[in-house]
Amino acid sequence: MLRITVHSAAAAAKSYFDRELKRGDYYTQDQEASGHWGGQLAAALGLSGPVDRHTFHQLCDNQLPDGSGKLTTRTKQNRRIGYDLNFHAPKSVSLAYELTGDEALRDAFVDAMRETMQEIEQQAACRVRRKGRSEDRTSGNLLWAEFLHRTARPVDGIPDPHLHAHVFTFNVTNDAVEGKRKAGQFGAIVEHAPAFEAHFHARLAAKVRALGYETVETRYGWEIAGVPDRTRQKFSRRTQQIDAYAAANGISDPKVKDRLGAETREAKCRELGMDALRAHWRGRLDATEREALSRLKSVASSAAPRHIINAATALTFAIRHGFERASVLPLHQLIRTALRHAAGAVTPEQLEAAVSASGELIIRPQGRRTLVTTRTALREERQLIQGVAALRATRPGLHPGYVSQRPFLNGEQRAAVRHVLTSRDGVIAIRGVAGSGKTTLMQEVQDGVTSGGRRMITLAPTAVAAHDTLSKEGFEAYTVATFLASATLQESARGQVVWLDEAGLTGIATLNRLIDACQALSARLVLTGDSRQHVPVERGDALRLLEKAGMPCVNVTTIQRQTTPGLRRAVEAFAGGRADIGLAILKAQGAIHFEPGDQRAAKVGERYARALLDGERVLAIAPTHAEGDAVTAATRTALKQRGFLREERTVLRLVNRQLTVAQKSDAASYQAGEVVQFMCPCPGFKPGERLTVIGAVDHAVEATRADGSPVQLPLARSDRFTVYAPERIALAPGDLVRVTANLRALTGQRLCNGSRYRVQRIGPNGITLDNGAVLPADVGHLAHGYVTTSHSAQSATVDRVILSQGQTSLPAASAEQLYVSCSRARRAVEIYTDDRATLETASQRRASRGFGLDLTSGVARYAAFHRIHDDSAEVLI
Repeated sequence: MLRITVHSAAAAAKSYFDRELKRGDYYTQDQEASGHWGGQLAAALGLSGPVDRHTFHQLCDNQLPDGSGKLTTRTKQNRRIGYDLNFHAPKSVSLAYELTGDEALRDAFVDAMRETMQEIEQQAACRVRRKGRSEDRTSGNLLWAEFLHRTARPVDGIPDPHLHAHVFTFNVTNDAVEGKRKAGQFGAIVEHAPAFEAHFHARLAAKVRALGYETVETRYGWEIAGVPDRTRQKFSRRTQQIDAYAAANGISDPKVKDRLGAETREAKCRELGMDALRAHWRGRLDATEREALSRLKSVASSAAPRHIINAATALTFAIRHGFERASVLPLHQLIRTALRHAAGAVTPEQLEAAVSASGELIIRPQGRRTLVTTRTALREERQLIQGVAALRATRPGLHPGYVSQRPFLNGEQRAAVRHVLTSRDGVIAIRGVAGSGKTTLMQEVQDGVTSGGRRMITLAPTAVAAHDTLSKEGFEAYTVATFLASATLQESARGQVVWLDEAGLTGIATLNRLIDACQALSARLVLTGDSRQHVPVERGDALRLLEKAGMPCVNVTTIQRQTTPGLRRAVEAFAGGRADIGLAILKAQGAIHFEPGDQRAAKVGERYARALLDGERVLAIAPTHAEGDAVTAATRTALKQRGFLREERTVLRLVNRQLTVAQKSDAASYQAGEVVQFMCPCPGFKPGERLTVIGAVDHAVEATRADGSPVQLPLARSDRFTVYAPERIALAPGDLVRVTANLRALTGQRLCNGSRYRVQRIGPNGITLDNGAVLPADVGHLAHGYVTTSHSAQSATVDRVILSQGQTSLPAASAEQLYVSCSRARRAVEIYTDDRATLETASQRRASRGFGLDLTSGVARYAAFHRIHDDSAEVLI
């Protein structure tokens, strides 16, 4: 791991040196960490060898070590003193070093850290503000003090082994062009920290392997093979302490969890020396663990031939994983994924060569960042634009003379109906904002299509939208996946009209397939949606790309869902892209409530329970599952206090780990006890069959069937199954539950993923829902249905929305999330937060993603819908 912390006060930086850096590890009064100077600028200033207190303090005060002048020409108030770069070894490396005494592991760590610091130094820059210029110039030199520490913070007075380094890098660099020292520009270094972290670990893993150890990829990085998992857990008490605190306080954001280290730590321990600590640590090992640690190098010599991972295969994995859900990525993210997957088998230099040689990647610098797309993504985008453009004015109107049967339609709705029935385009688009009466105009179009002698088949991205919303409104509705998988259903659409609702949730590859199918069937395709709502899970925001490319689109913007004028004005602002104004309107109406983090969930739960018991159609929304779980617990507590929930029983819940196909094909992604369920036909396995993971052995995953027989997971067919983490949840009659997979009940009913029901009873025959459906007690695909994310709520309409949105949910918050959340309500919205700035920040964030076309030289021209440019794009690295 590589963490970067900014220090902005000289006094605090000096205290940090005295209390943390120089005092070193969290043990003994007789040992201190001996820091060492590093960096090209250190040599230029005559600094070498051990770091002394006087020199460090002088530099913090922006003074040269000998007091002869200033370190930089300007000494601003509240200036940044420096950046603390923290390098952390994997737990297995720390344990192997301390418990086997292999000093070469310490040297490998130091060497990997110093090589990475030299790489970071090459990115050093300074500002240029002369003769009207305003830019950054690469300087390539830095000054730092490195401190090696060997233990974690103590838990119950005793620390665990933890090899790590603090590299305090001063905010100074020498501008050779102007011949003076300046404050550094660290933006690029901070931006590329994930890549530097990956480079450090790749170097360290390679050095560890060169010492005769075997390394293995893990879910979050890599470890030395042979160090038992339980041993790593035993000596990770500090991490467990922080995780427990975070879970108890509903904190899931990794950045917030990082900061918890300072909030939950114990004072440093000074009673024990390293010899005593090592004796204590060894005393915690059992005989099996001691034997395993003594044989670490023999693991590598006796291991079976490994699955070969080279730079090309690591890069291929990273591309498959990263571009399953994005069209554009930061280059450092791709590199980090590849190096983690390689687990030391590939060096950063080898991977850089593979990236340069790749014919699939297109790489472009964008300000401080370097972004990357693939030629596959670019081809898909061009195919979509070209395919839709080629179908313009190629068909007769569907029913130009149709006379509207619904005089209550407003002008925009009538215009949209007329547009669909008279258009000669093969693909027709309507942008309808949330709550604009889109369903009513769809019904009018269906009547026009039917009276014109054709049939209208309606599609939606999700089962709940297709079967629980559209079907109930009188449409013949299916999911897009069902339509594309059924030759019979497609044939029934020949010469007819296919209407895709919520098109904004459809990715580019899927929409291309749908357009190709409709073209082959001579069927017309109508797209409706709102690109300002949520984006698809899969790669590519298809509807937004077509809008950006200039596709003709009729707009329906008059909102009808909201029955209260104030709420309607707020939703109009959200729909118009002004989430900040929408929040201001809600605030003026008293709809935003500020509650401390530890009280917010209880307040929301109490308010939600009261609304439910009053019979109100209400929906609680939270941006993250962690915040939703906290509100759910509070809601159920309130319902129990009112006697509404009794006789709880615990049942199995399967939590989808949301792995990409690439991750599912990688044995390192699995942990013992996880459940794999086949959703599609696969040779040797039945749809619906479940396996329980035993563990990974040399890039294979061993599992058991329901009857206990062993089987190997077909990783090459990882698109056929889903991976779940099992847990237990409490359910009681009266509980509101949400179905989390498409199911067929024992009583025959079809239940859609995302549908909500109330539990009627729980008995020996299973779980009975209020629609009469009976499910097995171990069905697994039920969750509490009190709180949902806005993404899952996009097709819902209720009377009242209660939104819980605290600081810890900020990573999942955006203008789109606020728009979708607030637009679900007819009458009222209540927002509960612990920080006004959190909402303001969310209103400025956009969840929309970049396109591959944005990185090519044709970006200025591809928006012309009638001309599609196929500009070549050379690869830059």
